[in-house]
Amino acid sequence: VPCHCVQIFISKEHSKSSPVIGNPGPVYDPKSSLGTQVSSFNTTLPTWRFGSVNRSRLGIRMTGIHTTDPELIPGMNVPGPGSYQQYNGFGRQPDSGVASNPIFSFDKSTRDQAGKVYQSKETADSFAGRNVPGAGTYDTYSMNGKQADAAKPSAPNAAFTKANRFKDPHTERAKLLPAPGDYVMPSGQGRQVLSRTQSNPKYGFGTTERDQRDKMFISKEHEKAVLGREGPGPCGPASTAKSGLGKQVDSMASTLPSYGFGKQGRFGAKNTNSEGPGPGAYNA
Repeated sequence: VPCHCVQIFISKEHSKSSPVIGNPGPVYDPKSSLGTQVSSFNTTLPTWRFGSVNRSRLGIRMTGIHTTDPELIPGMNVPGPGSYQQYNGFGRQPDSGVASNPIFSFDKSTRDQAGKVYQSKETADSFAGRNVPGAGTYDTYSMNGKQADAAKPSAPNAAFTKANRFKDPHTERAKLLPAPGDYVMPSGQGRQVLSRTQSNPKYGFGTTERDQRDKMFISKEHEKAVLGREGPGPCGPASTAKSGLGKQVDSMASTLPSYGFGKQGRFGAKNTNSEGPGPGAYNA
C-alpha cells in the first residue's frame, strides 16, 4: 500500500487495524515532573524553599500582615510620636482634608472715612457743611488778563506802544557805522590783500657777485675779453701731460703696439734624443 493511502482516515476501527507507520520509535524524551513543567498539559506544583534574606534588615518596608518576605513585616517603618509634622490649626490649612475656618478681623477705617459712608438722608443732613472749605480758603482768579477758567471769556487787551517818539532812523543807522579811526586801512605798498586793489610790480637791486656776472654770455666780442680767465693755467690739475708710451687713457689717442724680449730660458727647448733610455736600460 502506498504511504499516501495509509495516511487517509477512514474510520476509528480501520485506524486500529492499520499498521502504525511514521512513528519515531523508542526515542521519546520524557520531561521531568519536578519543577516547572514545559508542557501546558501538565500542572506545575508549588515549590518550597528556605529564606535567604538578611535578618538585620527585617521590617524596612511596610505591607500587609500576611507576607513571606521578612523585610515587609508591618509596623517596622512607622515614625515615632515626636516625628509627626503638626500643622497649625489656625489660618489657612495646607491639608486638603482639613477645612480652613473663616477669618475675621477688626475694621481699620478711621472716623473721617466712616463719616463719608452714606447711611440715610437724615445722617447725611447732620454732616452737611462739615467738609466744605471756609471763606478764606477759596482760590480766586483775577478778572484782568487771560482767564484760566474756560467758562469765563478773556477780555481784549489794550497796550501802549513802546516805540520812542523822537528817534530818527538815519541817526540810529549812523550809530552802527564805525568811526573814522576804527577803519582798518591796509598798506598800499607790497602785496595787496584786497582783490579789488592791484599789486604793483617790485624792483630790487641785484644780489649776484662779480664771478657769477662774468659767466653770463653777452656777446662774442665780450667773450674774447675773458678768454682764458677760467683756464687751469700751466700748473693746474688739467695741464698734467699724459705719457705717450704704453696704454693710452684718452680715447682720442691710439695705443701703439708694444714689443718685448722673451722670458724663456736659453736651454729650455726639449731634446727628443735626451729623453730616450740608455744602452743598458733595455729589458731584453
